Amino acid sequence: MTPASHPVVDPTSEVEAMLASGTQLVTFDVFDTLLWRTTLFPHDVFLLLGKKPGQSIAAARRFAEKVASVICRKVLRREPALSDVYRLLPFSMQQELALEARVCVPNPFCLRLVNSLHRRKIPIAAISDMYLSSDQIARLLDGAGYPQLPVYSSASEHATKFSHGQLFTKVWQRHRIAPSDVLHVGDTIHADVA
Repeated sequence: MTPASHPVVDPTSEVEAMLASGTQLVTFDVFDTLLWRTTLFPHDVFLLLGKKPGQSIAAARRFAEKVASVICRKVLRREPALSDVYRLLPFSMQQELALEARVCVPNPFCLRLVNSLHRRKIPIAAISDMYLSSDQIARLLDGAGYPQLPVYSSASEHATKFSHGQLFTKVWQRHRIAPSDVLHVGDTIHADVA
């Protein structure tokens, strides 16, 4: 709902207005919308993975993600998952998942809004273009205090919001709902709006 790629602050008034006009499903982007990281940039999480003598784990992690992304998209014809990245690294992805849980905090405005929608039984879902699986994202949301809700990630669904919006189409089909009856809240003008 913001005009550029900035964290979503408080979408409550816009969401309530759209609900009053007939919206039947509210979907939320995850990172920078439902969850904020306490790091300056998302990839700063990798800096917390530590160092080995003569090697930057953060640099190795970023490089492994680039390689996994190319292999998955160009060769395997699917979106990469965190497990694909860690197949190329000599350490466990569990440390990164634990770090994500530590640095992810709920957007307090979205937490209050999602809890309100959940209590009122208004259908909601989380959608993310992310290498984390739907289950991994659901655990982060749970740890941040969100109620249980359907989570759709590009790593699990093998579709993205970004390129042609195919991830949105999958969500609409699963919920058996027309796109015009859905409100999506996100932070990126291209992936979340266009």
